[in-house]
Formats: sequence, structure tokens, C-alpha cells
Amino acid sequence: MNDKLKELVKLQQIDIQVMQIENKLEEIPEEIKGMDERVEQLEVDFQNASKEMNNLLVMKKEKDNDVLSIEEEIKKHQKELNSLKSNEAYSALLKEIENCNKKKEEIENEQLGIMEKEEQFIINKDKRHKELDEKKAVFNGKKKELEDEIQRLNNLLAETQSKRSDAARGVEDTVLVQYDRIRVKKRGIGIVPLEEEACGGCHMIMTPQEVSDVIRGQDTIVCSSCMRIVYFDEKKEEQQNKDLQNT
Repeated sequence: MNDKLKELVKLQQIDIQVMQIENKLEEIPEEIKGMDERVEQLEVDFQNASKEMNNLLVMKKEKDNDVLSIEEEIKKHQKELNSLKSNEAYSALLKEIENCNKKKEEIENEQLGIMEKEEQFIINKDKRHKELDEKKAVFNGKKKELEDEIQRLNNLLAETQSKRSDAARGVEDTVLVQYDRIRVKKRGIGIVPLEEEACGGCHMIMTPQEVSDVIRGQDTIVCSSCMRIVYFDEKKEEQQNKDLQNT
């Protein structure tokens, strides 16, 4: 492999590092956004529970008023009993008093249900608040770690891009233009190794002449299928031969 291909391989390795860093920098804000949304939902759930408690208190007050109203009605009917002359009217009013008592009992049962919910909410309120604070603390700690990671990655990106600029100066202008054009079209990968008789990018079999030219490494050879530059990885080939000898 000639020097210009070696420099190009080195440049590709740096470009891969740049891509990996940029991908992480794109992922972290989304992760932070997801955490913020979960915290917001926890707060909304807590507020909704508080609203439910307020609704219970309103309902409890309404039931209290309903009981008082029925009790007044019962007292009124009991006074009216003494003034009635006929048995028929007396029985009818007793029936009315009985109905009022039944209605009062139903409301009192509803009051008990409300009081039980109220008691349960009071018991759980502090627990829920504590859980909310704990989860927020965990999320905030993780968020701080991610924000620190963003800063670290930005510094690393600047450093790696500087290395990229230095490496690019070691590549011929025409080759660099060709490589960059391919890299942009092929998801950041502009040069790939030969894998046996196939392109290491698209894995299509290359012609014997193309394989021979790649191994010779004198010219810049591109895959006729994916148009990536293909090079012969001598170190990888040597290692594979050693592995075969040891088996």
C-alpha cells in the first residue's frame, strides 16, 4: 500500500472517531429531553393527586350539607306529626321520615368512603412527595453527568477535528476531494479494506484484475459497485496468515 493510501486510511479512522463523537452528541440531548419529560410527568401526576384530594374535600363538604338538610327535614316532619288528625296522614308522614332516614344513611355511607380515601391520601401524600423528590434528585444527578459528558465530548470533538485537519494535509488534494465526495454519499465511509476478493464496504466480489490492482496498491482503486476506495490491509493479511500457521 502506497503512502497516499496509508494517509487516507489514517484519515478515515479519524473521520470514524468524529462520527462516533457527533452521534453521541446527538443522542445525549434526546436522553436529557426524555428525562425532563419523565420528571414533568411525575410532577403532573402529583398535582393531579392533589387535585383529586381537593375534589374529595369539596364532595365531603357537599355531603355534610346534604346530611344537615335531611336532618332539618326530619325535625320538621317530626314536629308536624303532632298536628296531624288522620291516621292516613300520620302514616304517610312516618313513611316520609323513614325515607329521609334511609337517604341520610346512604349519604353517611358515602361520607365514610370519602373519609377513607382522604385518610389514605394523607398517609400516601408524604410518601409520594418523598418519592418524587428522590426521583428528581436521581434525574438531576444523571442530567448533570450527561451535561458534563456533552462538554467533554465537545472538547474531544474539537481535538479530533484538529487531528483531522492535520491528517487531511497529508493527503493529495485530488485524492482528498474524491474521498470526501464518496464519504459524504456513503454514510461517512469512503475507504474500505479488501476482504478476500470482496469490497469491505458493500461485500460485492471484485474482478481478479481489480483485486490484483488493490493488492499491488500503486493506484487508487474504487469498487465498481459502491464506488468506495478499496485498499489492501497488509497487517491484517499477515495476522491471518500467522493464525493459519498456528492452527
